[in-house]
Amino acid sequence: MGTLPAGLVALAGLPDPAAGPHGLVVGTFQSLSLAPALVTFSVARTSTSRPGVRRAGRLCASVLAEGQEHVRRALSRRQPDK
Repeated sequence: MGTLPAGLVALAGLPDPAAGPHGLVVGTFQSLSLAPALVTFSVARTSTSRPGVRRAGRLCASVLAEGQEHVRRALSRRQPDK
């Protein structure tokens, strides 16, 4: 996986295409294995986004750049529509 600087990662999944994607931001994202490619991350049990992201089964991970504070804020809100 290479080197990932300390930062934030946006995770998104699509548990139900009719309902749209679910997403959240994590600060704990690490390589677990290169072969097969596996990562690990932590999400609080109290996260309102956790159930939808978990149901998705497959996730997309995007490492947020320094200038993407607006993305972090949008995905960190407690509203269902992010």
